Amino acid sequence: MTILVLHHTAGSLPSSLKTLQGQDPKHRVGVHYVVTDEVKPRVIRMVPEDMAAFHAGKSNWGRLEALNQHSIGIEIINYDGNVYPYSDAQADIIFALCAEIIRRHDIKPWNVVAHSDIAVGRKIDPGSKFPWAKLAKLGIGAAPLPDELKERLAHGHLATPAFFRRLLTDYGYAVGPDDAGLKLAVEAFQRHFRPAKVDGIIDVECTAILECLVRRYQSPAYRSAQVRP
Repeated sequence: MTILVLHHTAGSLPSSLKTLQGQDPKHRVGVHYVVTDEVKPRVIRMVPEDMAAFHAGKSNWGRLEALNQHSIGIEIINYDGNVYPYSDAQADIIFALCAEIIRRHDIKPWNVVAHSDIAVGRKIDPGSKFPWAKLAKLGIGAAPLPDELKERLAHGHLATPAFFRRLLTDYGYAVGPDDAGLKLAVEAFQRHFRPAKVDGIIDVECTAILECLVRRYQSPAYRSAQVRP
């Protein structure tokens, strides 16, 4: 497995477990882990990591398609992660779980993604309230280098739609061919990396963040350094 996908359930713990255990004939879905929303959150193992689970659906990331075969999925109990924050206790247990999965499978930072990253325009989870920035500071997932981001923001460069599309594609996003497809991809990017304002509009801040991410994680030098001997 090379990709780690984070989801929210959009339902309660009992209803989510019922669906994920195959008790709902209308939904054929599964996931490797569930993180509960209890006062003391728990991790519930659903599917062994060496088996595919039906959590990604129609999906793309980089050169990969149909990511069920390539990814580990974590569902987090939250009715809507774009509305309701994740608790600090949930964030702590998510960090610990992700850290173990990443260590076991050598998953690269740019391959720790949201469901909305890999299913642009179709999914919006785990949402803009998900603590991506907090997890990145702890070493989970990708983030721009602060000094480089500050420098790029100072220059105030605004990418053209065509260039921003290319950057999104370089980073891993599947971008639709028209303006509407680009807007959806920009929203997905913002939901992960600039959640304070998710509007699908390319601006200076989004340009700076995406340029930093591509430069940091997609450069041959960085990729070479990430390869284990």
